[in-house]
Amino acid sequence: MEGLPNLLFVVDVSREEIPVHEANLLKIPVVAMVDTNCNPKNIDYVIPANDDAIRGIQLIVSIITQAVNEGITLRKDHEADMAAAEAEAQLPEELRDQLSDEDLLGESTLAKMKEEEVETVPAAEEETEEEAEEVEAEEEPEEKKAEAEEAEADEDSEEQEPEEAE
Repeated sequence: MEGLPNLLFVVDVSREEIPVHEANLLKIPVVAMVDTNCNPKNIDYVIPANDDAIRGIQLIVSIITQAVNEGITLRKDHEADMAAAEAEAQLPEELRDQLSDEDLLGESTLAKMKEEEVETVPAAEEETEEEAEEVEAEEEPEEKKAEAEEAEADEDSEEQEPEEAE
């Protein structure tokens, strides 16, 4: 470890009293799973949970792990975006227009942009299909009206023909 941690996560407060005490002395925030048999007074962020149940521990630790990994990924993306913005700011204005996104952005940012483009294209296709269906649904009653009017006109002309023959 390079330095002091920014946070301490504890599963069993009663078994880990010494690390909790040292974290409190060093003003390091403590997140802990606290059971009914533990004192939560030295804990900054309490997670009420059974610290003796294996499944409960696995569930909470996996959620914390996912959140940490997501935060690390977001931080890397943010740092890459900031580095690209700094690099672009240092360029003369004539060169800024000549460079493309691939020249300025990091790999993770470009991958994210491609994923977003792929997600928006099917969504746009679905919207156009829905709009076409709506237009067809609107046209159908008009077509039925036109067909009904033609049928009425045919009936009227048939009724008039026998009268003319008499």
